Amino acid sequence: MSNVVHLYLVGIIFLFLPTALKRFVSVAIGTVYPFVCSVTAAASEEIEDDTYWLTYWAVYGCLFLGMDLTESVLGRVPGYYMGVIFLTVYLMLPMFRGADKVFRKFLVPLAGLQELLILRDSIMIKKQLLKDLDPERAQLVRKSISKFFDGDDHDSDPEVLKHQFTNSWQSMPWYKSAKTKMANVTMPNISFGNLTKGGKSHPTETTNLV
Repeated sequence: MSNVVHLYLVGIIFLFLPTALKRFVSVAIGTVYPFVCSVTAAASEEIEDDTYWLTYWAVYGCLFLGMDLTESVLGRVPGYYMGVIFLTVYLMLPMFRGADKVFRKFLVPLAGLQELLILRDSIMIKKQLLKDLDPERAQLVRKSISKFFDGDDHDSDPEVLKHQFTNSWQSMPWYKSAKTKMANVTMPNISFGNLTKGGKSHPTETTNLV
């Protein structure tokens, strides 16, 4: 509630600023912080953050172009630059991933690059598999995915794929070893005597614990 009140007060103050200052603030919010993050991402070894900020700049460029074309007519409307700031924050913050959504749903189909986007996603999935799983398990998942895409309509049924993957997973040596160990484990047989309706039973010296 405190944050909402603060934002409300800042919004009221922002509405009374000169138009030129409003434009400067809205552009600064969309460029300064993303610029710092982009430089940091370019200096790091990870490429996921590079892709994230490249996507942001592509979408923000379209937003800036739209603002530049419409502000001469709509710039004097109360709340215009506030709306631009809200859109910028939506595109920028990782919790919303607005830039990625707009990029996938509008810019990529507009440019006719759906195939390249799917190819990039498949590369990212492969890297994630190698990162999260050991090589043997990652190879099994990759083979199952390959069968899913290369097979006919029957082989591409998700239920058939799931069944094939389960059979392959259960045939792995480490799974058989773990299953054998679990089968040889004897669960303790604990008996606490017979319970009666009117009272409680207590363990005695002859209680069978194992």
